[in-house]
Amino acid sequence: MTFHEVSDSLIIAGIHPDSKYSIVNGRLKWYGEGWGMEHFHAILISPDAGTEFYSSWTPFQKATAVPIAPGQVRFKGDFKKYNFHPGQVLTIRDPIRDQVGAFINLSKNINLKNVSMHYMHGLGIVSQFSENLHYDSVFVMPRPESGRMIAAFADCMHFSGCKGQITIENCRFKGAHDDPINVHGTHLKVTEIVSPAILKIRFMHAQTYGFEAFFAGDTVAFVHSSKLQIFGSGVVTSAKLISEREMQVEFADPFPGEMIVGDCLENVTWTPSVTISNCRFERTNTRGLLITTRKKVLIGNNTFYRTGMHAILIANDASSWYESGPVQNVSIMNNTFEECGYNQAPGNYVIAIAPENHELVPGYMVHRNIIIEKNTFKVYDYPILTARSTENLVFTGNKIIQTDFMKKGKKRSGFEFTACKKVLIKNNSFEMPEVPEINADK
Repeated sequence: MTFHEVSDSLIIAGIHPDSKYSIVNGRLKWYGEGWGMEHFHAILISPDAGTEFYSSWTPFQKATAVPIAPGQVRFKGDFKKYNFHPGQVLTIRDPIRDQVGAFINLSKNINLKNVSMHYMHGLGIVSQFSENLHYDSVFVMPRPESGRMIAAFADCMHFSGCKGQITIENCRFKGAHDDPINVHGTHLKVTEIVSPAILKIRFMHAQTYGFEAFFAGDTVAFVHSSKLQIFGSGVVTSAKLISEREMQVEFADPFPGEMIVGDCLENVTWTPSVTISNCRFERTNTRGLLITTRKKVLIGNNTFYRTGMHAILIANDASSWYESGPVQNVSIMNNTFEECGYNQAPGNYVIAIAPENHELVPGYMVHRNIIIEKNTFKVYDYPILTARSTENLVFTGNKIIQTDFMKKGKKRSGFEFTACKKVLIKNNSFEMPEVPEINADK
């Protein structure tokens, strides 16, 4: 719904004709075909600025709603702390993402070309345990004439446990409630050591379960969860789902003696090489691109425009989303990053290499071999790059330009490095009043 008039105690809003509602006892209720909504996730959009901010439906849920014309509602309530403005659009959804726009599963040599996807209720295109995927000129964005703001209520393209080559080129992403592209594997946690070569393992995140994550012949990495330290590998001889959330896997040889309940397994066989080029990422409240794969990655000639969080996040974790794994060869070249990260201050780095290893192992690096070269960074604030537990990180030949898109925060380092090794920053140009500082431990 679009705000027409705004004050501390009153808002008049126009509701899009595609959004169905009723007013019962002075409260606005959203509904659809056979459903109503009780839980709410809200994102506030400023269309002219192309920004998306986290917001809340709570003040409207408590407000008195009165219809004043078809599609026009007056809300009386307490809106003082929400900083709403006329012209902004509030988008509301149920937080459960229970559908997908397309599901590509256990498939091979898939090509999507000249495809437009204008609205997806949950996740967008989910590609799972599939091989060799080429997506060219896929446009995930509302039709401009529709008056709609959101094209996907979660990730536009989500790749889980794929292998071979993933190529995404000439695509455009605009209007998402989550990452336009996310590429990862899945860590499963060891719950029982059945024998020296047999383990029971479990899907840990509430929204990720119910599929076969290992197959006979797959190579598996053994990982200490809190450290994200790989301490061995094995080859699967058999794997089966024993419930929606548990698998039992057997290995050709006994696993290392240091294996304990609570460690994790990553499927190394099902990890892809990735090329993402000539794409545009805009109007999302989260990241532009989240990628964790040990094969070769090239991110080139893309535009990241005002992503709410990091334009690029390289993660890896075995404690929250359980999305694996380490990267070993990443090139980020000839991209333009424009005024990203406004939802994440003070840690609003344009690029974040942020494995969730909660226990540092001296000398052990989670990620390695990342080159960030010949990019243009248009930044309104200090943070540019952060990295943790990374070896052979190069930031060279980049242009950093100061803008006045938003007010700067408190002065802090432009580059932040924790437990990294062999970091090189050279031959960059800075079109700004002061060169960003570097904060690095040993």
